Amino acid sequence: MMTLFAFDSTDWAVVTPKGYFDASLGAMSLLYYVDGLDIIPLEAYFEKSYIPTLFKSIEEGREVGGASDKGDRFTNIMVPPTVKLSSPNASTVITEPEEQVEIEIFDEGGGIDELRLYQNGKLIDVKYYTDSKPKAGNKIEVSFTAQLVSGNNIFKANAFSKGRLEGKSSPILVKFNAPKPASTLYILATGVDQYENSKYNLKYAKADAVSLSGEVAGLKNKIFKDVVVKTLFDADATIKNVRLAFRGNCCQSKTGGYIFVLFLGAWCHG
Repeated sequence: MMTLFAFDSTDWAVVTPKGYFDASLGAMSLLYYVDGLDIIPLEAYFEKSYIPTLFKSIEEGREVGGASDKGDRFTNIMVPPTVKLSSPNASTVITEPEEQVEIEIFDEGGGIDELRLYQNGKLIDVKYYTDSKPKAGNKIEVSFTAQLVSGNNIFKANAFSKGRLEGKSSPILVKFNAPKPASTLYILATGVDQYENSKYNLKYAKADAVSLSGEVAGLKNKIFKDVVVKTLFDADATIKNVRLAFRGNCCQSKTGGYIFVLFLGAWCHG
């Protein structure tokens, strides 16, 4: 047995009497559990009650929730923690590469079990509070120094109750106006597949040298102002030519410049 909610052509949700659900991202923000005067977002139960392909499972007659589920999964479960996020430079543009992010977690009666901090969707910090006991009104304060990326930095924090109900903060935005790259990277990449003694021949040294040097060259205008690549393959990858490359303009690193050297071939094998 289940209830299907269809909001439009794209957003939908399926909920069972025991509280299990599956839903589109848009629908999760439209449905709530109500416990007395407490209104709890559907997504607060994501870890505890979300079952992907729930509709298909019920249609096929498969058991949902396991035999040990007696239908009282939400009895005496308190609301999730309240999470507040702040920073000195929220909604502003800064030129410093670090930002202090402040997190406040308020126990709403269900305890505080875990905190997760995200930057641009990537998990950057996790803290556990296994020794804390639930008590409404308790507050935990956390300070985190974040390394900013160029452009927008969107921070979000999630906290879980002891019953694994999830509370989410509103996001904050800090924009980092990174200084323009000023240095040059010089790349010397060698790859040898063909040898005088054919038993040493390889298949991918040249291809790997091209691929890896190309990946590093992609740092142009990101970390480096310019990237200069010099390649030596097979018969051209001699000691003489490597020395000439170092002495030549391609690898004459000036102040603020960097050199990346890549040797790929049979001589690199242990």
